Amino acid sequence: MVYVIRHTPGRGTAIAERLHIHAQRHTEIVARSLGLLHRDFSTADAIGSRRAAAFAVTADAELDDAAADSHGFVDDLLRAGTRLGLRQIDT
Repeated sequence: MVYVIRHTPGRGTAIAERLHIHAQRHTEIVARSLGLLHRDFSTADAIGSRRAAAFAVTADAELDDAAADSHGFVDDLLRAGTRLGLRQIDT
């Protein structure tokens, strides 16, 4: 997911805008998906952030910075979704 956010023109905002359109027909699916992202990327130490970092870098010294970046990219997406009125279902 981090790779997709990072390489999509407009990044998290553009993806949130597409999710907003998708949520008009599939509200619960989008809300659950955003809830999972929030759970797994809530901090730089969360499992999603750490695993995305481990996928992205090979040097242990770079893991903390990569995890912070991963968290940041997903957080930007979630914040953009919140601004658009997308809700999250906690899982």
